[in-house]
Amino acid sequence: MYPSSSMVTHILIFFSIVGPLTFALQAIDFYVHDLPFLPKGASSIRMHAGLLPVDPQHHGSLFFWHFERKYPSDKLRTLIWIDGGPGCSSVSAVWMGIGPFSFQGQNTMIENDGSWHLYTNLLFVDQPVGTGFSTIDTDSFIHELDEMADQFLGFLDQYIKIFPELLENDIYLAGISFAGQYIPYIAKPILEQRSTLKLRGLLIGNGWIDPVTIYKSYLPFAVANNLVVENSELYDRINIRVKQCEQALSKQVHVLDGQYDLRCNHRATEAMIDGMTWNGGTGFDFGNGTSSPKDPWIVDGESAGLIQSAQSSGFIVFVNSYFGTFKLKAKTLSSIFIVNMPSDKKMHLEHTPFQLKIIDMFKNIDLMAPT
Repeated sequence: MYPSSSMVTHILIFFSIVGPLTFALQAIDFYVHDLPFLPKGASSIRMHAGLLPVDPQHHGSLFFWHFERKYPSDKLRTLIWIDGGPGCSSVSAVWMGIGPFSFQGQNTMIENDGSWHLYTNLLFVDQPVGTGFSTIDTDSFIHELDEMADQFLGFLDQYIKIFPELLENDIYLAGISFAGQYIPYIAKPILEQRSTLKLRGLLIGNGWIDPVTIYKSYLPFAVANNLVVENSELYDRINIRVKQCEQALSKQVHVLDGQYDLRCNHRATEAMIDGMTWNGGTGFDFGNGTSSPKDPWIVDGESAGLIQSAQSSGFIVFVNSYFGTFKLKAKTLSSIFIVNMPSDKKMHLEHTPFQLKIIDMFKNIDLMAPT
């Protein structure tokens, strides 16, 4: 049941009052003493809410709403809930999801018997900045998931200063929809940079995790649920578009760099590729946290350079060369751009003794240094 507009207005006014108090950085200033339309008996639910700065220069703050667990449990646990969208407020999960309250009729709030706060602390966060009750200057919205993760870590740092008991809790990150992107990006730096936080698990519901795979599933899903009849005119029209998208995604891209070009050097190219995202992965990442290795590239039995492949791309560094393409034979060029496979490259086979020798040779060679 959705709340009435008057109920939403009362709650919005309430949180607009709570917000300015948050910069005192004391837990008591965040304590929620009362809430409009709070059901009888619900006052025993301990709540804290407010804003914490993550980008003061641009008035960027993240809004949080914390509910203390109702009953004792075997372990201290806190579940941090992040909604998807992107841009959906996590507060909606408080009223219409896993939170302590739900709506009955147009102007009545009741306790939710299925609330997850019975044995677990719940921390709902509106993020990224500009989402829900969170704030930011209109010219300073973030656009990258890395930025989002950095700001969320900043939020956690501020939160721990006020509520240090979080360090004693097992922590779980949870969310739905686009949180399938948010949660892994947040979890990774927590594990790598915040070892004091006891991150124990992730929970992603109906997650937007791999967009390319999801897009490919739409037509089969529509057929399975009788939304589209297989081999019908509509099916054929949709399938034409699907094939066009698949063809576009399958295009191969190879980048060639010479070893000694300073102005457009291979180090810059490698960094550029490593920061690009396409086909559901980033740079040379296979998508499971492992990176593609740099393998020796052997042409006509001789060492020609190094090759690194990932997604639908290949990166080649030619040894003893300036612009890599100038000294290439026609056979070599055709092997790259037509066959899409460098000559003698053993992709998934054991290396020959000669290749192993080349690998060993390259281990201690700086490709920018003349040999």
